[in-house]
Amino acid sequence: MRDAWRYYWFQAQTDATTGVNGIIYFLRRIPVVGKKIPTKWYRTGALKSLLAILLNFMMLLTKPVITLLMMGLAFLVGNAYNDFIHPLPADFTLRIMVAVLVYSLGCLMLRGLIFRYAAINIKTIKLGEYFSLDRVALVRGTLLINQIIAVVIGPFLPLFILALITRNLWLLLVGLEMAIFSWRWQAFLPRLAWSHRQLGLMAQIVYWVSLWGVVAGVMITGQLAAFVNGVFSPLGFMIGLLALLAMEWYIHRFADDIPFLMASIQQATMALDKVAASRDQQFLAAGKAMQKKLTLDTNTTIKPTSRSGSNYLNALLFARYRQQLWKKLRTRLLWIGGIGVAFLVLIKLFAGQSVGDLTSIYGALFFPMYLSSLGAPIVQLLFVNCDSAMLYYPFYRQPKTILAGFFYRFWRIVQYNAVTGGLIFLFIFALQFVSSVPDAVNFYLVLLLEVCGMVLFFSFHELFIYYLIQPFTDDMSVVSPLYRFLYWGMYWVAWVFTQVQFSGYAYAILIGVVTLIYVAIGTAVIYRVAPKTFRIRY
Repeated sequence: MRDAWRYYWFQAQTDATTGVNGIIYFLRRIPVVGKKIPTKWYRTGALKSLLAILLNFMMLLTKPVITLLMMGLAFLVGNAYNDFIHPLPADFTLRIMVAVLVYSLGCLMLRGLIFRYAAINIKTIKLGEYFSLDRVALVRGTLLINQIIAVVIGPFLPLFILALITRNLWLLLVGLEMAIFSWRWQAFLPRLAWSHRQLGLMAQIVYWVSLWGVVAGVMITGQLAAFVNGVFSPLGFMIGLLALLAMEWYIHRFADDIPFLMASIQQATMALDKVAASRDQQFLAAGKAMQKKLTLDTNTTIKPTSRSGSNYLNALLFARYRQQLWKKLRTRLLWIGGIGVAFLVLIKLFAGQSVGDLTSIYGALFFPMYLSSLGAPIVQLLFVNCDSAMLYYPFYRQPKTILAGFFYRFWRIVQYNAVTGGLIFLFIFALQFVSSVPDAVNFYLVLLLEVCGMVLFFSFHELFIYYLIQPFTDDMSVVSPLYRFLYWGMYWVAWVFTQVQFSGYAYAILIGVVTLIYVAIGTAVIYRVAPKTFRIRY
């Protein structure tokens, strides 16, 4: 138990240290001001310990707040039952008890998903291996700490406040019982299934049938008020107490606790390795898939006089993978073509003679252009099939070689993305043949500017951050958190653009201008920085 508390405090200090170091790092990157911030701030142990205490305190405060928010949602569920299924008496105490019951049922369903092994935090396993701690004792302690924090600190304060407001002691007692039951069920059921799989399966079935039976029963019969009054009563308290005592007796008498925990630790370790592998491999999945499908094409030839140096290697690489890249491009074209034809048919059938203001298309175009871009697959292809081997050679890391390769690759990506961007533009241009497009000349000129800008942007962006960060190691893993952030951040930025309604020409013109500025500034950055950053990471 002592190791578990040490682990808990160490994790809090680690989080605080990481946060403080990150803030100091970014402050030191500020021009002029950053140079005045001393590096000794990185070693301020007292400050980081204080922040760890504050971090833990804030984290503990969030538990009852989150519980109150979830009970608020449960209160809305009770109101929906009253409005659409069966009227409830106009009793505030009853409504509060309904909310607590709905919240408790949700927790019971969530905790009931664990069946075979204990729910072990994979961070616990990683820390135990790093410090060579007693893994069984560490797991026992952390599970107990998590239960104390989740049950005592989480539901207790909200239930205590609600019990004072309603003057109903059973609301607190029975509510805590159900919260404790939901957590102890995660300890009871896996142990039962470990020693008696059939009994564990039957207990799981009875558990879920009972939960959904309660939901179905009160919805069909309309007796939610009577059921709630029965649950939050001395009888309901005694039934819950007996169930808790029975579970605790079985857990206490469980003879194979150490083998069970060792198996749970092994499963959590395997899950940790699998998550880490899949998390890293997703960034190179497309490149590896194309490498596996590569077949020798005897007709692929590159004239030695047409290219020289590293660009000859790049030209040969694109030539060898021309068929696979064409397949990816063809798939995107088929999707664009199908959606475009369906879009035109729907406009023809339902829009009538005029489609109204079409400038909102400018904002909606960002996400489709992002999805259709071949920038990310080509970057993966470049590292897996070329750079992962060639970056070990000094001549390949020369500034002139890096810059020549960058711009050759950029131009090839632009060629592929221009095909998908051109098809999207053609389908939108075809709107004028099925309906009347207001201010067509200006609309299509601005649209062409935006499409060209986004073709340049999505062709440049992936290659730019790849050369600027180069996050991959020789074993195909990712060691740069910044690359992960930028990789997924672009997806969410593209998605956000679909949720915001843009109209008028200003947005499209801004996209085109910003893209040109981004490419221009990015080119200058590549000239200065890429020769220093484009290397194999360790």
